[in-house]
Amino acid sequence: MEGNKIMKNEKKAFTLAEVLITLGIIGVVAAMTLPTLIQKQKEKQTVVKLKKVYSNLSQAYNQAINEDGPFDNWGIPNDMRDSSAHIMIKDHFKPYLKVLYDCEKMSINLKKTACHSASDNSISTALVLNDGTTVSFSLFGSECAFLYTGKRKTCGAIRVDLNGHKKPNKNGEDIFRFYIDIDAIVPSGNIGAKRSDFAKACNKNIEAPYPADFTGNMYGCTAWVIANENMDYLHCPGELSWEGKHKCKE
Repeated sequence: MEGNKIMKNEKKAFTLAEVLITLGIIGVVAAMTLPTLIQKQKEKQTVVKLKKVYSNLSQAYNQAINEDGPFDNWGIPNDMRDSSAHIMIKDHFKPYLKVLYDCEKMSINLKKTACHSASDNSISTALVLNDGTTVSFSLFGSECAFLYTGKRKTCGAIRVDLNGHKKPNKNGEDIFRFYIDIDAIVPSGNIGAKRSDFAKACNKNIEAPYPADFTGNMYGCTAWVIANENMDYLHCPGELSWEGKHKCKE
């Protein structure tokens, strides 16, 4: 009787081999899923930050217009080759943004670190905002007669690098573009846009959708991120459209 009681009280335990196998399986599953989860979280953070930048730029532009009048009354030279014209745009926006650095005012060494952003050749037109975002301004023409947003109202552009000089420094990942219309800030790649439509200019398989622009690819993603709150175009290029799928899995 005592022997039977002892056997009944014995508890079955996992062997060391079973524990190691279980931990190994958990490790493999984690290694397969964690990178995807981390990437998705980064993309969500990018969406939030880009929407915030869009709001701040729009508010700053509205305030500048209220104070200084419409863009075509700012007295900016109608010559995109004139470097002072680009700087003048920056100076109209600057009072209404939370600025950490004005790259035009910085020493050469600081410009190379705090203000440097890949493929940006206009450091003097850049501002580093309090949250680390770098925004740089460029003029197309002060008469605002360009066809970039579907209207003959485009005056220039704003290039946004959400994490400044930090990598990846790639269009559609941490670098985004907005257009300056005569009365609004317009995200690149909006419906009806010319020369920056989403289907061509936000597809990593198309290297130069508009060769004359010399801007590479993936510069028409901004409107998509803001409207659809995802960056799925990175994962299923060419499958998404304003009229069709808005997510890779849909």
